[in-house]
Amino acid sequence: MLNPPIITQIIAAYRYNIISKSLILKFKYADRLELTTIFSTLLSPAFNQLCKPDTLVIPIPLHPARYRKRMFSQSSEIARSLCRTHECTPLYQPSLLERVVNTEQLGRMRRSQRAKTLKGAFTINHQKQNLLIGKPCLLIDDVITTGSTISEAAKKLLSAGALQVNALCFASAR
Repeated sequence: MLNPPIITQIIAAYRYNIISKSLILKFKYADRLELTTIFSTLLSPAFNQLCKPDTLVIPIPLHPARYRKRMFSQSSEIARSLCRTHECTPLYQPSLLERVVNTEQLGRMRRSQRAKTLKGAFTINHQKQNLLIGKPCLLIDDVITTGSTISEAAKKLLSAGALQVNALCFASAR
């Protein structure tokens, strides 16, 4: 018997190249929050395709220590903006999935290292788990390089009762 895919569908709006990388790095590390509008506008068609009326929209979370350092979560900002412009704010669930392991930055790691580093990095907020059961989920992230982060997050959501998991990101290295 074959194992079903962890993530039903992944849409990346753009290829991770010098232009998209520059935008993402400015957004994440130069406090360029005004780029949120650009990201959400460019992701809007794909968001419409993936987000059905009962879909829970879940940004990939930062560990609290990284959040305190950066003072915002790029994935949460994009997800919040998309939900606001598409009038599905009640389905925006930024605290349903939590990052409990403060992993080192993954940027220079190989695929196998990333997968090991991310094992057990996420947990479900038990106060919100009942919202998850039987619901489709849409994970939002800024960039997918190897897919290790969204795969680990999707495994956690599915094991906690999600019906299916899709993913949307601004850029992908694949």
